[in-house]
Amino acid sequence: MSPESNIGRVLGNKYEIVRVLGVGGMGAVFEVRHRLINRRFAVKLLHAEYASDEDVVERFKREATNTAAIGHDNIVEITDMGMSDTGELYIVMEFLAGRDLFKVLEECSVMETDKACHIVLQVLSALEAAHKQGIVHRDLKPGNIFIIDRNGEDFVKLVDFGISKVRATEGGSQKGLTRTGQLLGTPSYMSPEQARGDSDITSGTDIYSMGVILFEALTGERPFEADGYVNLLMKILLEENPDPLSVNPDMDPELAAIILKAMAKDPADRYENATEFIRAILPYSPNTSEIIGYDVEQLRDQAADVGPAGLTGTPGPGRLMTTPLELSDTRGGQPRGGGKKSLAVGIFVVAALAVMGALFFGPDGKGGDEIRAPSKPSEPAPITIPGKQETPASATPVETPVEAPVETEAPEESPQAEPQTAKRKKIKLRIGVSPSGAEIFLDGKSIGVGSTDLVLRTDDDEHVIEVTASNHVGEKKKISLKDHKTLVFKLKKMKSETPKDSKKVTITEVDEPAAPKPAAPEPKPDPVPAEKQKREIDEAEPW
Repeated sequence: MSPESNIGRVLGNKYEIVRVLGVGGMGAVFEVRHRLINRRFAVKLLHAEYASDEDVVERFKREATNTAAIGHDNIVEITDMGMSDTGELYIVMEFLAGRDLFKVLEECSVMETDKACHIVLQVLSALEAAHKQGIVHRDLKPGNIFIIDRNGEDFVKLVDFGISKVRATEGGSQKGLTRTGQLLGTPSYMSPEQARGDSDITSGTDIYSMGVILFEALTGERPFEADGYVNLLMKILLEENPDPLSVNPDMDPELAAIILKAMAKDPADRYENATEFIRAILPYSPNTSEIIGYDVEQLRDQAADVGPAGLTGTPGPGRLMTTPLELSDTRGGQPRGGGKKSLAVGIFVVAALAVMGALFFGPDGKGGDEIRAPSKPSEPAPITIPGKQETPASATPVETPVEAPVETEAPEESPQAEPQTAKRKKIKLRIGVSPSGAEIFLDGKSIGVGSTDLVLRTDDDEHVIEVTASNHVGEKKKISLKDHKTLVFKLKKMKSETPKDSKKVTITEVDEPAAPKPAAPEPKPDPVPAEKQKREIDEAEPW
């Protein structure tokens, strides 16, 4: 049933559907008219096919309860909730006459700094209120930031707490819907911990997403873009954050440093809370006179005491790059980003669950979900196969004492030993599969569903690529990672008489198989008398 077919329906005997406002993967949003008070509202109606899905229903209810619990003027107001006569859940909210930030960014290449910071300040104010309630939004993007006109100024309404999460409070517990490895959110604005599928997502993930949004608003580009969400998530996990100054050289270097701090790979390196972020960018929005829940003049005084960037100990513009995950900068004996084990697990979680995550990345009618092709081609970071890592010569930084200079001949500098992994070149492995829903395994580890491209390090070991699909005969190919390769798997459908749980797998040697041994000659059978041959043929069962 199309969303337009709902026009004219009446929900709860009082909300008459007038028109479609937007359509998403799990529901649609309509403008409705309250028949008794003749007032406009917006209604989000859950698709009927999800009525029996407990997780989806629980998330839908959570959106209403979490949004209503915060009670902040920069968050859309929830006024009612109910169920239609055909069993569809719906949420009633205030009707917003305006447009979302995604449409605003479409119309301008780069926003004015004052305007961009004015919008972000209001979102951060709403997030601070949500975080104090223990609620993490987890899906911040331009499409969920709605801008209306209030007294001639841009006023923000944050929407869509559908995948928000209530964190456990001290002395209590919270039953979560998110499992480890489950991907929820919009890829371009995901924090590294979301991309890894971590279950314990903190308010720091919202800080990261707001850093990405501010980056995009002030440069006209997203920090990471790729031709598929698997490659995009890999970039978020493995690549250094780009310097905003490299995209927009006219940006204030201190503001670029603020954005990079908000987008730090390690949550501990980001702003501790939304208030700190507000204090940092407030000087860049001189026309902002009101932030809900704050004394703006007091904040400006605090920002002046800290400095123009609101950063203490921040490196200068020439050293703005954040630390990538693979560097061995340690804290408390544990590598940043969770160490090699966490990184390896994250890579395979991303690849294996990417398609599952796509169920939640579907279009929401606001345009914030799509993956745009990169403006400049860049090669994905190489993947090191678990169990094959080579440890660098020095994994822990050592402090060297500084001595007074002595007038003597400078000794020749000995080149620093490079990790052995640098000697192994990168190769591309392109895997095409048919049917498109076939799952790919590398050495027994799932790396995704459907055709994919990988960037790997060369080695001398033999590896196995296996492709499986329901009701198809699986196939394996043995390969060596010595050069670029393209593999194509066309799985054959199982015959009707073949049981569905058949484990039959065809193994193909890709790299020069050993010459087969000559078959031993078969012994000639004793001649059978003609009469006996005729008798055996007559007694044989028909086909």
